[in-house]
Amino acid sequence: MRTRLPIARAAGAPAPPLPNSWRPAACLKTPRSSGSATLLGDGKMLVAGGNKCDAVLATAEVYHPHANSWSLTGSMTTLRLLHIAAPVAGGKVLVAGGGNGGGALASAELYDPAAGTWTPTDSMSTPRLDLLGTLLRDGRVLAAGGVAGTKLLGTAEIYDPNAGTWNATASMSTPHVTGTITLLQAPDNRVLVTGGFNSNLPSGMLAACELYSPGGAWSAAAPMSKPRVAHAATLLPDGTVLVVGGFDGTAIVATAEIYDPVRDAWRPAAAMSTPRELPGTVPLNDGTVLVVGGDNDAGFAGTAEVYDPPKDAWEPATETISFRKLNTITLLADGDVLVAGGSMGNTDAIDALASAELFHR
Repeated sequence: MRTRLPIARAAGAPAPPLPNSWRPAACLKTPRSSGSATLLGDGKMLVAGGNKCDAVLATAEVYHPHANSWSLTGSMTTLRLLHIAAPVAGGKVLVAGGGNGGGALASAELYDPAAGTWTPTDSMSTPRLDLLGTLLRDGRVLAAGGVAGTKLLGTAEIYDPNAGTWNATASMSTPHVTGTITLLQAPDNRVLVTGGFNSNLPSGMLAACELYSPGGAWSAAAPMSKPRVAHAATLLPDGTVLVVGGFDGTAIVATAEIYDPVRDAWRPAAAMSTPRELPGTVPLNDGTVLVVGGDNDAGFAGTAEVYDPPKDAWEPATETISFRKLNTITLLADGDVLVAGGSMGNTDAIDALASAELFHR
């Protein structure tokens, strides 16, 4: 029997990345946290706005995966952080709401990748900072909740990219500030909102969940087993939704649970190895879920781990190169995950990061 020899790499060719490992990516042109990231139709990725050492940004840049490089593109017409972003018809990107350092914004604008420019579009009826937003299956964009000054919002509205207008829709039963929003799997086109806080309620912390129907109505969903704020939610391949981490009113938690929209019920899932507040999560192409970073009671969580739904088990990934939170996290077309920017701040300062790294499953 002939022995198979290893295939030699060309001189100077990089070694293939190891499974479940991180490698450095090119740094952003501008350090930023609390910005938005949107995958473009050509596989590039747009990052816009955010915060740089307490200065709100209007700048935007584009990541080129094949070249592992960033290039500056046109700046937004308005300074923004904690806004929403979604791809819309014509390959454009809608950005709406957020804050400019002086208050919440109602304005919205569209990015044209071909021209590299931003154009104002219809404003929302209500200024919204730290709002929830998602792209619906019919191409419209749902914006819900948020904060305007000291007022917590339960109202919602929808952007129609064909008409270029916002229209009011039904309100949530309660504000869900720093909750999560997830579009459920087709043919169930509803939207799940989970947890968050509402300081108008005695407890402040919410276990409550709601479902939005594209017909324009909200209905109560089964509550989670515990209140959660600053947690993360990810749609799983079987149509269920994984919720992990967050703060439960007493402590930052490692617990996880899964929502079944068919049964309108939650079930426990295996806990992460590390408690995480404001974790970054993204579904991977093999059906697993990557969870990265965030805060815990010991400081920043530099670890990363991967959830395997059929096994209901977590496996460790190598530690990230930089500890970070409030970063962007994006699944690229080649299956790798790009994590960019974020903050390593503490109670005394906010230190925005320019660094970026790639995870290979």
